[in-house]
Amino acid sequence: MSIKRRGMFEPYLKSFYIRSTDPTQIKILKLEVLTNLANETNISTILREFQTYIRSMDKDFVAATIQAIGRCATNIGKVRDTCLNGLVQLLSNRDELVVAESVVVIKKLLQMQPSQHSEIIKHMAKLTDNIQ
Repeated sequence: MSIKRRGMFEPYLKSFYIRSTDPTQIKILKLEVLTNLANETNISTILREFQTYIRSMDKDFVAATIQAIGRCATNIGKVRDTCLNGLVQLLSNRDELVVAESVVVIKKLLQMQPSQHSEIIKHMAKLTDNIQ
């Protein structure tokens, strides 16, 4: 419904921000709605919100947030480089799940435009011994 009737939900974007008391399934549904409502006008606000979600203790939710960042980068080309750089920074995270999910999303994004991101590919190649 958030895809087909986007205009109906856009004024209430902040209602879909995740609270720490939300159950994981609700968090993931809200993430999906936020991703569906993302556009060039509100994407910077949504990505800032996603940055706070990555610090959550709920690992399934963190993984879903990283995937949501990837979907936003895929759908809104204007923020693709910003998202890629943010995901590359997550490669130095201590949590293996965060790193693994980031690698998967980065790989998908790089496959869209491999020639434009040779620096990121080189950086990831240097990290291959450290990433599990």
